[in-house]
Amino acid sequence: MRENLRKALFFIAIGLFFLKFGYTNFKEKLNLQKNLYENLKQAYLQKMLQLKRPWQKPEKPSEERILEALYSKKEDPFLLQLNLSREIKELAQRKNLKLEGLDLLAFPSGYKRITEIPLSLRVKGKTKDVLEFSMDLERLLQKKGKLYYFSEYSLSYYRDELSLSLKLSFFKSEVL
Repeated sequence: MRENLRKALFFIAIGLFFLKFGYTNFKEKLNLQKNLYENLKQAYLQKMLQLKRPWQKPEKPSEERILEALYSKKEDPFLLQLNLSREIKELAQRKNLKLEGLDLLAFPSGYKRITEIPLSLRVKGKTKDVLEFSMDLERLLQKKGKLYYFSEYSLSYYRDELSLSLKLSFFKSEVL
């Protein structure tokens, strides 16, 4: 009888141990993930509101407008990469982000009329700062008035820090 009572108390103690350390740790992680999800959802909704302009009719791009959106044939693509990478580095420093990598990628070949100028970027920091950096980077690129696109864009969360990895490309005309 006494042996059964010891076994029961032992199993109850193990159950309480797992309940205390397993369940609460899981609950904390779940709350962190919920907060991250809410932050990302708000950033997404703000971005969608910025991009939606239902009162404007979409214009058909003319060849002139497309050429204006490209960097000139006279511009050196390597210098364009360096200048943009310097601006991105300064922006990351202003947002107190850790710049884990800013790579000047090789120019893809095969295009005859356009040169793609790619950059790869990785930053890490507080969630709010990374999301603000992302929006400020987009504003910086829009202010230049040149064509660009993000071919890769990923966010990951680890130990109270958000990491942003992206591949950005902009274009130079080989015609004019």
